[in-house]
Amino acid sequence: MKSIQSSSSSSIDLNDFKIKTPVPEIYLIPNFISKQEESYLSKRIDEVGNSNAIVRPDGSLSVRAGGWQNVKSRRTMQWGGSLSSKGNLLPQKLPSFMDRDWPNVFERLKDLGVDIFNDQRTSDKKIDNEKTSFLNPNHCLVNEYLPGHGISPHHDGPAYFPTVATISLDSHTIYDFYCYADDYINLSNRLGGPTQAEGQDDLIPTFSIQEPTSSFSSSFSCPSEEKTLEDGQPRSKNLSNSNARSISSDPLFSLVLPPRSLIIIRSECYKTLLHSIPTRTEDHLVHHLKGCLNFSDAILDNEKLEGGVLKRERRISLTIRRVERVIKALNRFGR
Repeated sequence: MKSIQSSSSSSIDLNDFKIKTPVPEIYLIPNFISKQEESYLSKRIDEVGNSNAIVRPDGSLSVRAGGWQNVKSRRTMQWGGSLSSKGNLLPQKLPSFMDRDWPNVFERLKDLGVDIFNDQRTSDKKIDNEKTSFLNPNHCLVNEYLPGHGISPHHDGPAYFPTVATISLDSHTIYDFYCYADDYINLSNRLGGPTQAEGQDDLIPTFSIQEPTSSFSSSFSCPSEEKTLEDGQPRSKNLSNSNARSISSDPLFSLVLPPRSLIIIRSECYKTLLHSIPTRTEDHLVHHLKGCLNFSDAILDNEKLEGGVLKRERRISLTIRRVERVIKALNRFGR
């Protein structure tokens, strides 16, 4: 697979980085940022994340809002604002290195030469003053995964424009993509995978999950990303909900994400498939890596692939999205 020079501002043909999947569209760009940029971003992210720590008189730490927050299996931050119970963005100013100063991550996405946060729906919407203001990303979810950490299959939710762009820092990881059980045979066949005999759907191992809806929990600021599954187990309230559907317990396909890479998930893939990170401390060449659709093209550090095992290290991800509904009256408070 091709790579790009991270310092280049010239547009590229995004189709050169398209992954052939049964549901469009996924793009994976190796070396989207340089090692220098990776090191700088990791340092600055930790500076922002640790700026909310307060040392108590007894020497213990207290954490305020604004920096690293502990959630199940990882630490996280939300930049650009938080979501209201109705899925509206309460905007806040982003760290300068995301949208103003070097390496200006949002601007780097524009350098792709493709408006990834645009589709036919935008032509029917009125854009205020600035033609491109609606099309820019405005939110970034920062996650820290330590070896052995992961996240269960989830949708990103309807509050966001149906595109998500994620940059991986400091370590590789593997994304497992899942589909609903009633779609599994058809989509698996498109991949050339194992087929299921007609009338034998009950042989597909499944578990239940609630489909994303347009409603949001007021106590949950990142819709659908955590309210689906916990460690692969369904929440009991989902089992009795009429919107609950079953998904296959086996992933439809997997992708390996090298450090410094950018993955873009959009269109029907964003809406239809769920994605997860399996909880492992290491990924085996035979059992895990070679099963990834993009393994033959993946740019990995062979020096770390010792004995057919690639150990996971601390990984920071920048998950960049566009929240469609913004409470504009609050913009002045975030600037």
